[in-house]
Amino acid sequence: MIIGKYFAYLFLIIGIATIHYLILILLGYNFYGKPILYTWILSYGFSVLYILGLGSIVTFFSSFMSSPPLVIILAFGLEFFAFPMAIDPFFFGMDPNLTPIYSLEYLSGIITDLTDPVYSTSKLYIRYVAASLVLLFYAIIFFILALLLFKRREL
Repeated sequence: MIIGKYFAYLFLIIGIATIHYLILILLGYNFYGKPILYTWILSYGFSVLYILGLGSIVTFFSSFMSSPPLVIILAFGLEFFAFPMAIDPFFFGMDPNLTPIYSLEYLSGIITDLTDPVYSTSKLYIRYVAASLVLLFYAIIFFILALLLFKRREL
């Protein structure tokens, strides 16, 4: 049951993201001429990875919480407050040049960074590869934990 719920969620949200990116490409072509297509494809791929990771985290929370509004509030709270070092590195005495690759807030910012030509031509692709690996790690680990908790709750 949880697998079907997870894939239905992914199908819906990835469909919405696909429509969004198609509209962006069409409007960009209409107003600005030929778009830089590979940056939009990279941004779309990274947004799909972000949806997979965040969907797994939300599925994990919903496997042991019965209230959907509480799951939504917790997911938003996790994105903005669980990793405060991503919001203010100076407050925690961290190096501001250190990228908080584990933070969902930082990972969501990469989606828009990839469409900027300055970022797409620079040597920041190593960060993007590391960020995509972190998102895959989130997606796999939290989905496995959600399956284990859901099966345990059924018993």
